[in-house]
Amino acid sequence: MCILLADFLRMTLGLGEKVVVPLREGVGVVGNVFWRIEKVRFGERLRISMLHIDTQAETCLLPPLLLQPLVENAIYSRRRHAPGRRHCAAFGGMQR
Repeated sequence: MCILLADFLRMTLGLGEKVVVPLREGVGVVGNVFWRIEKVRFGERLRISMLHIDTQAETCLLPPLLLQPLVENAIYSRRRHAPGRRHCAAFGGMQR
């Protein structure tokens, strides 16, 4: 857990210097580190799946660290309204 927290801190400090990041990079922070931290915390009570991120959407620019609080809020609000097992899924795409 300590190594995951250190990895997350290192990644977020690097992102904090940027004005915008590609969606691919934001998803990497959430998917590679943050979800692993939450999985350690909640164990079998949390199921995580990355459904689909459209390749065209991967280059869309967004503020750094935008996704992490959204995912965290989804996990915690689910806990408040429906205790027990949680499932968190992510997907992304572009609309015209």
